[in-house]
Amino acid sequence: MYFYQSPRVLFLFKSWESEEVGTYFVFVVITFIMAFSIEFLNFKRYQMQSETLEQINEKLDSEQQDEVYKISFLGRAKIMMVYFLSLLFSYVLMLIVMTFNFGLFLSAVLGLTLGYFVFGFTRKRGYTKIYCPETDKCCTQIE
Repeated sequence: MYFYQSPRVLFLFKSWESEEVGTYFVFVVITFIMAFSIEFLNFKRYQMQSETLEQINEKLDSEQQDEVYKISFLGRAKIMMVYFLSLLFSYVLMLIVMTFNFGLFLSAVLGLTLGYFVFGFTRKRGYTKIYCPETDKCCTQIE
């Protein structure tokens, strides 16, 4: 396999074939938005996990310990849906990249990079939490 640069590309489905520059440009924009959305969804999931953990800890410290399971279930259900969308977009993006079209590949990389630039760092209460998609389950705190 090799990279090629041409507006003629088969985009995900047999019926989504591009033969002109206008359609190709739409596919490039869709790829960029999908890649950017993956980083947003990963950030949102991280944020939801942090908020759910804080709520659970608050309930455990108070007299309402029985409500922890309700928060835990609803929180996990919401996080699961965001995770599902993130995985779906990630695998679809992988299929797009596997077309070996250089424009689509570059669009995916730029979308992921810009998404990480926008959503990769959050400021909260005097320290910075760094979302790291490689480790994903924890964060680094920098004073």
